[in-house]
Formats: sequence, structure tokens, C-alpha cells
Amino acid sequence: MPTPRLKLHSRSSLVVSAEEFVLGQKEPLLVSWDIREDVHTLDWVGLYRTDETDPQKYLDKKEINKGHATSKQPLTGRGGVLWPLGEAIFNSFVGCSPDDNGEATSGHHEQVVASCFRYYHGPTAVCRAVSPVVQLCRTSQAQQEMLMGYSSQQFPQEMLRFTVTNLHAQNLKRNLFFSPDPYVKMSVQPGPGEGVLLLPHHGQVLRTAAAESTVNPRWTRLQFEFIAYPSDVLEFEVKDKFSRPRPLMCRFLGKLRVSVQELVAQCGANHVAELSYPLVSRNPGDPPISGHLLFSFFLETVGAVDPWLHIRQLHNPVLADA
Repeated sequence: MPTPRLKLHSRSSLVVSAEEFVLGQKEPLLVSWDIREDVHTLDWVGLYRTDETDPQKYLDKKEINKGHATSKQPLTGRGGVLWPLGEAIFNSFVGCSPDDNGEATSGHHEQVVASCFRYYHGPTAVCRAVSPVVQLCRTSQAQQEMLMGYSSQQFPQEMLRFTVTNLHAQNLKRNLFFSPDPYVKMSVQPGPGEGVLLLPHHGQVLRTAAAESTVNPRWTRLQFEFIAYPSDVLEFEVKDKFSRPRPLMCRFLGKLRVSVQELVAQCGANHVAELSYPLVSRNPGDPPISGHLLFSFFLETVGAVDPWLHIRQLHNPVLADA
């Protein structure tokens, strides 16, 4: 049976600021109208499913001329309203979607629903104008693709939560005239291999404060918490803090890339490993690097981890050694 459509014979128009709206975005949708027929203080604009023809079966409604009932300002056919759209409205859409048997379905798995706005004349309930279709999305297209890849390739049950503590370096390379002001940047990166996906938790980056004028810096009182898959890589990069008196000096002091699986394998029965690794250069032909990086690796959790929740709960990524 074909979907019923609303027939309009009108010169009026109803427009929206975007034809795709992601729930939770800061800017509400702007709905504007230019009505060329009679307008009334009882006129309203409603949000509807695209296949809905009953004016009273709106999902949301605004009586856009209500304030003019007690105002001395003349009523015009032009105007606009900012329309916030949240999860409750989205759930109203998917909750009332009929299935093939005419029964309501929960629809909580749906990520996108088609909607439109309609301007109705209050006394007669005649539709004056219909907006273009607006796609309401739980997440943006990029986030949907990321989540699809995430759910099809990896599983939260396999994720690990671990902490790096007692971080310090020894015998870093010293400049001819002065010692560096080193700091360490740590990040979780996807492991090597073809078809590896860049997943949400790969955005984790933490760093220390700079230690002043030393080749043996210590950040032993700091704790750095990460989540990762065993196939991921934990990367450390040691750099000299930028200084205006020496802007042309090479700030790179060495790096370390070690697989999470290797770190886990070195943990003892108490899930702790005391580790030391030599720092290396970025490329084989680069100037030689000296020094070692030492740290404690503590495996906290083996089990289901919510990557989105963990990343949202991370504090300031620049941590000072108080």
C-alpha cells in the first residue's frame, strides 16, 4: 500500500536550517516560515513523521503566534523559531513507528529517522506549508561508521584497563651547553597489520609536566590510566620543552613503542611489572639517541570496559607532578 502524502496548493514556504540534525548538538534547529495566506493567533508548527497525515498526531508542537493574542503588534506571516531536539523526541518517533502488522515497535536500535515540520492554520487545521525532510540522527555519520567498525571488529569484553606509574628516565641525551627540560607524551595506538581500524580509545593521549634541566627526570608520583586491546601499542615519546632562547635545537629525545600484549605478558601474579626499555630514534638514519625509560605497569581489569565512558571520564590530559 503506497504511503499517503499530504497535498498542498499553497504559495507559502517552511524551511529549516539543516536537513540532518544530530541529537545533543549545541545549536538547535532553526525553523522559518513565510505564509502568504491568512494567519491566526492559533496557528501552530508541528514536528511529524513524514508519512503522518493527521494534524493532531504531531511529535512536538509550538503555537508560534500565541504571544500575539495579547500583544498590540500586528500579526505577520513571517517568522522563525529555534527548535531543540533531544532524545525524548527521537524516542517518540521510533516508539510509535508501526511494523508490517500495524503494531508499535520499540525501535531503540534505530539510528536515523525521517521527519518534517508543518505549518497549520489554527481555526481550520489546513496545512499551509511543509518543510524539507529532516533526518534526525542519534550520532553523526562519521560516528556511526566508527561504531559499526568498532562493534564488528573488536569487543569490549577483550579490553584491558591498566595504569603506568613510577615513570622516570635515565641518561637522556644532553646538549653541548645545557641539560634538557624533558617531558613524556604517552598514547595508545593501533597495532601493526592490515585492515586495522582506528577506534575511539585510540584518542587517549596523556603527558607529564616538564622536568627542569635534568637528564634523569622523575615523575614517580603520577599515575596514568589507559584502556586498550592486547593488540594495541603503548607509545612513549620523550621531548625537550620548547624554549625561546633555543628554538632551533632538536627537541626529540627518544621514543618507545611496546605492544600491550608484551606488557601484560611480563606481569606477575600480582599483575604488576617493573620495566625498563632503551629509547630509540624515530628513523634509522636519525642522530643517535641515549637513555632508558623505566616505569611500573599495573594491570587493573580484564573484562568488559565501556570505551566511551572511560574516555569521557579522563581528566585534564596535561598532568602536573604536584
